[in-house]
Amino acid sequence: MTDRITHGARAALVALLGAALLVFGLFGAGGSSAATVTPAALTPGQLEEQLLVITNEVRAQGRWCGGTWYPAAAPVRYDARLANAARAHSTDAGVRNFYDTPDPHTNPDGLTPGDRVTAAGFSWTTVGENMHAWWSTPEGAMYGAVINGVKYNGWLDSPAHCANIMNPAFTFLGNGYANVPGSTYTHYWTQNFAAPQPGMVFAPDQPRITGITPGDGQLTVNFTPPVWDGGRPIITYLYSLDGGASWVARNPASPASPLVISGLTNGVTYQVRLKAANDAFFAVGASLASNTVAASPKTIIGPPGAPTLAEVTPVDGGIRLAWQAGSTGGLPLRNYEYSLNGGTSWTAFSPAKTESPTLVGGLKNGVEYRIAIRAVNDRGPGPASAVKAATPYASPASVFVPINPVRVVDTRTTEGGSPLAAGETRTFSVADQIAKAGGAKDVVPSGATAIAYNLTAPAASSVGSLSVMPGDVPSTSTAAIAWRSGESIANGLTVRLDPSRQIRITNNASTTGNAVVDVLGYYLPAEQAQATGRFTPVPPTRVYDSATDPQGSLLFDTTREINVTKAYDTGARVVPTEASSIAYVITVVRPDSAGHLRVYPGHEDPTLASTINWAKSGDVIANGLNVNVSPTGTVKVYGRSFAPVRFLVDVVGYYSGESGAYYHPVNPATAYDSRAPEPLNALLPWGQPSRVVAVKDARTSAGAIAAVDVIPPTAVAVAYNASVLETRSTGHLRLYPADQPLPFSSVLNWPDADYIRSNGGVVGVPSTRTVALYSSAIGTHVRVETNGYFK
Repeated sequence: MTDRITHGARAALVALLGAALLVFGLFGAGGSSAATVTPAALTPGQLEEQLLVITNEVRAQGRWCGGTWYPAAAPVRYDARLANAARAHSTDAGVRNFYDTPDPHTNPDGLTPGDRVTAAGFSWTTVGENMHAWWSTPEGAMYGAVINGVKYNGWLDSPAHCANIMNPAFTFLGNGYANVPGSTYTHYWTQNFAAPQPGMVFAPDQPRITGITPGDGQLTVNFTPPVWDGGRPIITYLYSLDGGASWVARNPASPASPLVISGLTNGVTYQVRLKAANDAFFAVGASLASNTVAASPKTIIGPPGAPTLAEVTPVDGGIRLAWQAGSTGGLPLRNYEYSLNGGTSWTAFSPAKTESPTLVGGLKNGVEYRIAIRAVNDRGPGPASAVKAATPYASPASVFVPINPVRVVDTRTTEGGSPLAAGETRTFSVADQIAKAGGAKDVVPSGATAIAYNLTAPAASSVGSLSVMPGDVPSTSTAAIAWRSGESIANGLTVRLDPSRQIRITNNASTTGNAVVDVLGYYLPAEQAQATGRFTPVPPTRVYDSATDPQGSLLFDTTREINVTKAYDTGARVVPTEASSIAYVITVVRPDSAGHLRVYPGHEDPTLASTINWAKSGDVIANGLNVNVSPTGTVKVYGRSFAPVRFLVDVVGYYSGESGAYYHPVNPATAYDSRAPEPLNALLPWGQPSRVVAVKDARTSAGAIAAVDVIPPTAVAVAYNASVLETRSTGHLRLYPADQPLPFSSVLNWPDADYIRSNGGVVGVPSTRTVALYSSAIGTHVRVETNGYFK
């Protein structure tokens, strides 16, 4: 990998009004001008978009760059990661005023363009950078201008900058503009050009609006999708009504044209633009904005327009519906009606329902229904939506069968296939143990509905995440595990299985990566299981802390048997004697070297499967899993760290015989994300009263409800995956039933700022299906996803 940034000569000074122009000949170098240009009334993002258009116009024609001829080059594509790096550098150059240093491309921290682009998540083979200052317009930065008879240079007047712009090896570009009042030049421009490493995923190209039909309080936007989807399927669009100054996510998410935008004011002219988002949105961002089309809603009195059914999802005894509203007909909507027989007969929602989504309940499992809906106003019902078929089914009531940890997937081995390429999704069978670990057959038997597993991402080479989903689910926006570059990290979770006992794993990183799956147990339909394993949640309770054990911290290559049935401080019974296994969280506290721990039943032989991993000293890390317990209520912990390790064990529930709740797996769904606009966009604050969030519904990336009652009112516990993102300091997260007091036990720990951590587990829930979140950090974002429930 070559940085390809070279230093060139410093150009001559051009005087005007006592000011000087400096052109730096760094490969992708910078220039400045003393000319005063009235700033354009555009947002920085819009100025950056204009510069992309100008750059591609320049590349479309061959030109001389100094003494070298460059033929016309293909257009460069926009990349948000490059733009983020460019924008941050422009801002930094103004705030810290280092533009006039001999090498403004290397910031005062010593970071080069290649360093910054890599840190932004873009894996490159070639990278180059242009900088400019003083010009307030992209035209000035590119072409310069003649002012009062004196030519002020732009990038095309410098051979080095021009060569960067015309270089055919560069295929992606991110522009960054910053306005920093009070700095030397006020206006700063950076262009980051790059050629990517193979296997990267990208945002799509721009969509194009082909026409807009005004309606009553709404606009129907017809569009063509991007020519290129970025290598990942497009899942939704964002729209702007003010020419791109602000953006709203389509709700519910859909890639289909047209897009109906409701709730608008008749007679107001809106400047409509679109952006496309594929399923790598959180890693790569959305596309650039489409063309702008102006349109005004208008009053039309009559029956409402036909809604569009966006989702018809069968569940146990019902069907979940989500739709996009048609026009209101110029009158308030009174209700919606639904048909179960393709429109032959209609039933009004009771109580009245005027917003998506909803659940149609009381249906028979195994019967196919032909669903349609229509809106009703004072003029009566409008035309119906298209008909979609769905068949409710009973989610099997399953019991847990614990087993000794068994490795079923390891992409580092030959039978694992190979490491997962960036953006790759691969299907794996979890029925058999891998040959390298013993090759046992049917460790997960036919008929299993779900597995409890430990997922390990070993020796990650870049920031990223893995998504895990059932084998019959094409994609998911959830992330099972996330990491920083260089980490080896594990997370214990549950996932529904398809009938072939398969799962799918997606590598969301920008580089290749490995995945290791160890099965800790499986769920079988109650009538199929030979032994019962029903779940009883308990408030998170600490049952062990090596700091209070006379033996002290766990030494290298030693095993410790611990009792997990009683609270470590009071001795109160937590796990009954008849329990077969427990759900627990194990935490490692600031070890002095890297390593891992292995946890297994107290009466079983040792396992080679790791339970919790850490890549460096000083880490604080937790993992939630299930484990079988011995008849005396013990488990064993084996240490594989060259320094003594302090560890904690917290119990959150147990599996036993005839009492307790059955497990019902669901497809992975996001229940809450504090980064989303809804229901509450805010960092989890430091040490303040816990935030109560609902986990009953599935939500889109924008936080809008995509599916109601994914977790039913009768659930007593939820299998979840919690993640902290954009941490501001060291800290921990406590996640617990919303009707319980704040526990002492944490479910997630992290050692410093800028960490990404995930941990799966089980938590009891009251009838409101809410959990409470408490953070000890200065501030952090939190995401909670659901994988199943107990009832």
